[in-house]
Amino acid sequence: MMARIALGLVLAHAVPASPALATKAVTAETRVTVAEGIVLGLSMSGVASSATAGLEPRVRVQDGEVYRLIVDAAGRARFAYAIRVDARGGRVEVVFRPVRLHEAVRAFAPPQPFYNLPFRLDGGLVTLPDIQMSGAVSAGDSISLDLFDNPETGQRIGDQLRVIAISPKAVEQLAATRKARIESRAVLTIAGMTIRRAGQVINSDKPGTFATGHVVGLGLGAEVGMAIFSAEPPQTEVPYGVASVDGHTLRFTLDGQEYECSGTDAIGPPGLTSLWMYVERQPPSIVKGFWVAASDDSADAFIKSWRTMRR
Repeated sequence: MMARIALGLVLAHAVPASPALATKAVTAETRVTVAEGIVLGLSMSGVASSATAGLEPRVRVQDGEVYRLIVDAAGRARFAYAIRVDARGGRVEVVFRPVRLHEAVRAFAPPQPFYNLPFRLDGGLVTLPDIQMSGAVSAGDSISLDLFDNPETGQRIGDQLRVIAISPKAVEQLAATRKARIESRAVLTIAGMTIRRAGQVINSDKPGTFATGHVVGLGLGAEVGMAIFSAEPPQTEVPYGVASVDGHTLRFTLDGQEYECSGTDAIGPPGLTSLWMYVERQPPSIVKGFWVAASDDSADAFIKSWRTMRR
């Protein structure tokens, strides 16, 4: 879920900080190397110290993008977004974009079959309402981003990004690498699923219950087993059938029953309309009822690992 909030974007050229932040306290800058030749600086505005404000800013670089996460003292995610650097018509600009829950978790937690969230959620993940673009930038420019109000202190929290080093050639190479990665293997996500069988709701997951990977599994109860989904062509295992994909919803037929599984996140990338479906009737005893799992291996390797755990 993406909560809409007021957001302001200010670009200040060749100055250490934008005028809008000149009188605001700013935390120490964190240097982030996105790629060779691309270095950014990030600091949180509105507070002199993240510790005294009860906020912890985190940053990770993954797949050529910078993921920014701010959590409070209780470990709740207060805000998340992503930063990338694009080349447009001979210029270089910074793009700030919303992130979905599974993207934030993949950035801040190692891949695993069952994810333990690296932060807490009271509801959906709060992120940017839409994509924000800086316009042309060069080394020395600073950009301020208005984020949220801290209810504990009444302070308005923002981020300040400084372009420390920028290489147009490095930006183009980064874009080519990102494009190749996106086109290689589809990442699938099942999140916050409401499962209907023959039109009746049989399970509803809370927000934050999800799995993401190149292969995903959905436990449908001990009497049914697990449905496994993959966008990749079958190898050794013979598929049970095909599931249709419509944005956030999976539909398939199993044991003569129609299933409709709708989640909080898109199942896969835009344009994905179907997935191969496999069925494991006897999942390991460590999992019971309704559950989700994922892997970045092939469907064959995923199924084999579950069969090994069952022994």
